[in-house]
Amino acid sequence: MSGKTLKPTLSGSRNKTRKRDEKERYEPAVFRDAIITGLEDVGNNHDQILRYLCETATGKLDVKRYGEVLLDVLFVGGIIAPGGAIEGNVRTDICLTRQSHEDMKSFTNIYIQFIRRYKWLQKSLGEEIRKIIMVMRVCLNENERGLLGSATAYLLIEGIIPPNLLSGLTQEHLLKDDVAVHFATSLFRTWLQDET
Repeated sequence: MSGKTLKPTLSGSRNKTRKRDEKERYEPAVFRDAIITGLEDVGNNHDQILRYLCETATGKLDVKRYGEVLLDVLFVGGIIAPGGAIEGNVRTDICLTRQSHEDMKSFTNIYIQFIRRYKWLQKSLGEEIRKIIMVMRVCLNENERGLLGSATAYLLIEGIIPPNLLSGLTQEHLLKDDVAVHFATSLFRTWLQDET
């Protein structure tokens, strides 16, 4: 009988738990909805989007915990579920892949400024773009893939993401329907236009 015996307790008493032992629930859908609501309140004004991301998102919402969800929403407009589909078909139009080609550079500059202010997001950004490239055949149409290629070029030019993430373009499922070719064409066209 080496085990401890429990002491009797009075009814109505509660067990005390320490704050450090309490765990917050991981609710990416709630975070996604809050970010989408904030972005839609701000509109498509690029200065207001940057201000919202820097002040509101980092102050009121737990961006460190939900960094992957934030980047999903900013790039494709919703959470990318396993397999590449957009989770719950909840998608906002204020995201990178829903911009016009003319607005792409200024919209990408929002992300560049945001990542430079919060360096801890830079590693997550590289992993997120690698993930989006792997599933872009499922979750993005041809125009959106071209926009993603252009944005990737701007991020590569600024040194925000490493170039080795492009090695994923050699996957068979991306080469099959010229998905990788269209993405790479858009990326290099943007790169050459920006360098000249």
